[in-house]
Amino acid sequence: MKILITGVPGTGKTTLSQYLSQKLGYHLININDIAKKFKTGTGRWGESIINIKKSEKEINKILKDNDNVIIEGHLGCDMKLNVDIVIVLRCNPKTLKKRLKKRGYPQDKITENIEAEMIDYCIINSEENYELHRKIPIIEVLSQKGMKKDVLTMITRIIKTKQKIKSRKINVDWLSI
Repeated sequence: MKILITGVPGTGKTTLSQYLSQKLGYHLININDIAKKFKTGTGRWGESIINIKKSEKEINKILKDNDNVIIEGHLGCDMKLNVDIVIVLRCNPKTLKKRLKKRGYPQDKITENIEAEMIDYCIINSEENYELHRKIPIIEVLSQKGMKKDVLTMITRIIKTKQKIKSRKINVDWLSI
């Protein structure tokens, strides 16, 4: 099974991916590690601007030769990767703000990422790139305590029973918090 884990920075993608990779024995691919090869410039906060299409092509080559893989990165929602399932991590903006501050992000970048979470950027792009046109299921997961084991249980059940995966969305209304 090929699993994409995406979400805005700070939602817990790396933590969940490493946990699942270890527990399932899956190969782990970090999108950022591959995307760095296709850097075209530097953004206003020092982040790399990358060529999405070239990165996507390179990752899909890797996926072609590997069966049990977890791919993680916020750019995954902007790509069309050959995966079986997409997990979009969501995070309460207040929690996200604390996590990004702890990482030392500039205030403008924190604000931009919180806004991306509040307007459902990753879920909307994932729906467009995976679910709507390619029928790849999307599962939204709220990043919170106990989430790792719940996701592991769900993915393990899907793998063992080979059950048909259905999209599962959560009703998130960050404006009401």
